[in-house]
Amino acid sequence: MFAKSILSVIAGASLLVACGPSKMQIDPKNVANVVVRPASGQNLFCPGDKFQVEIVAKLKDGTNCSSINPDLGCMGKKDSVIDANILRVEATPGAPAGGPHPFVFVPDPNPLHTAATGMRLKAWIVGATGQQSDSAFAETVLKPVYQCQAMNTLGAPPPMGHGMHGGPGPALRVTATTLSTPFYPDAVLIRIDATELGLTRYVISQSADMIVRIASKGQDGARGFPGAHGVAGSRGSNASSTCGKGGRGQDGGPGGLGGPGGNGGPGGFVEVLMDAKASDKISARLRISSPGGNAGPGGWGGSGGPGGSGGSGGPSGAGCTGQSGENGHNGPAGPPGPSGIPGPSGPAPTFGTAPREKLFAGELGVIQQIEATPAPK
Repeated sequence: MFAKSILSVIAGASLLVACGPSKMQIDPKNVANVVVRPASGQNLFCPGDKFQVEIVAKLKDGTNCSSINPDLGCMGKKDSVIDANILRVEATPGAPAGGPHPFVFVPDPNPLHTAATGMRLKAWIVGATGQQSDSAFAETVLKPVYQCQAMNTLGAPPPMGHGMHGGPGPALRVTATTLSTPFYPDAVLIRIDATELGLTRYVISQSADMIVRIASKGQDGARGFPGAHGVAGSRGSNASSTCGKGGRGQDGGPGGLGGPGGNGGPGGFVEVLMDAKASDKISARLRISSPGGNAGPGGWGGSGGPGGSGGSGGPSGAGCTGQSGENGHNGPAGPPGPSGIPGPSGPAPTFGTAPREKLFAGELGVIQQIEATPAPK
């Protein structure tokens, strides 16, 4: 059994400001019922994909109030929402995402942790005593969906040094077996191991029409060195004659050419191991690739050199004043460097089969527990 962690988010005290919807205090005694759901209006979630929770209270007078939708109005007042300070929300299992919006949660990213149970939301409006018994309460079970796991591209970020070439994509081992969950009787479980990245990822294809794409992408090339700054123009000569004009400053020199970007690295090797009892079904849901890394962009062109200042004017005379010379123009920026070369594709993936008991020895107990859980009524 996986331990369930219940994390509660309690919004900070609301401040009345001149803009934004009004925050309304609701007495739970005036509430007929409460609904808690994702802001999308659908009772669905995808592992690791954050979402905002909405609480809707139906009052005994037949009107409704929302925690996030000011257009609904609340207690006869337009542009108003329930004061977040009187709301409590729990997500099991899940973690608060933080940020400026209230009640945003991140579901557990491991789909095995919710495949049998889904995700449970609880919410209540706090009463005078602050106890749940003195509150208007709601609970909802969310069904998992897995489309957010359909694309899995793994690779390292570009190297830090200017103009460096990218390395090869990580070696991946993809292991897959069939899986029957209470929500999806014809699912496929996929484990992606990338040892050099220190990563193991679980993915579920919920049905035959959900294709899972897995790629070991070569490292992108790094940006080239920036071009050198242009040379500053010399100061103009000072006038020496009475009422003379100073010389014009020299124009700044052009910026230097940016350095070439690094080449992208080759795609990595992928080994695929499938449950021998269902290899055809599993292979039809997988798309494996090893794209090369992107070419590194050329370095920025150097900035042009500043123009020299004009020379000082000569001494003033009877009825006249010396003038300073004009400043020189700033030099033009240098051109960017050339891009690197995109990396080549990696080797073709290899495919093999083995019994489920061997491929998923470490997860077998969890898989059996999921498959033994009855479908929701």
